[in-house]
Amino acid sequence: FRPVANPSFPGGGDPQGQRNAISVNNAGGAIGSTTNINVSGDTVVSSHTVGKGPVHAGVTPGGSRIYVANASDDSVSAYLTFLAGAVPVTISLPAGSVPVFAHTTQGNRVYIANSGTGTVGVIDALSNVLTDLIVVGNNPVALAELPSASKLYCVNQGDGTVTAISTVDKLVVATIPVGKAPCSGLALGF
Repeated sequence: FRPVANPSFPGGGDPQGQRNAISVNNAGGAIGSTTNINVSGDTVVSSHTVGKGPVHAGVTPGGSRIYVANASDDSVSAYLTFLAGAVPVTISLPAGSVPVFAHTTQGNRVYIANSGTGTVGVIDALSNVLTDLIVVGNNPVALAELPSASKLYCVNQGDGTVTAISTVDKLVVATIPVGKAPCSGLALGF
């Protein structure tokens, strides 16, 4: 009798979803870039050329798409996060928009704070087209959305207010005085 030994190979590691950190590189107002960093190995995964003077990046839920606010050329750059060779799409905004903040908790919309025109731009994340402009306060600088995606809050630094927007019908539902020169915000709850 001869025993037979079958090898038992261990699993191939602990598979996890890819995690990236994104660096926005302003280039002093010239053509900028983003750098995607794989956080598990602290290595550069990819770099993307975006518009002039990029200042902020927002990401769709699950991290599949990046939206970069380019303040110096009134545009937003969008690309697929995990595709190293992805070529960013440029979404043009009205002249003088000066986009400074990109945000969403939704898979189908991205919101852009336009500090130059006192508006929040709504971009259809499926077609990368600007669909709406919502008038808010003076010099909007930050956005926060409820986790339920029912309301968006816009921090208006120029007039010390926060504008509450219904994301269902894209209408302003309240303007709340909050103090002098607010600069950031968070939305908690449901």
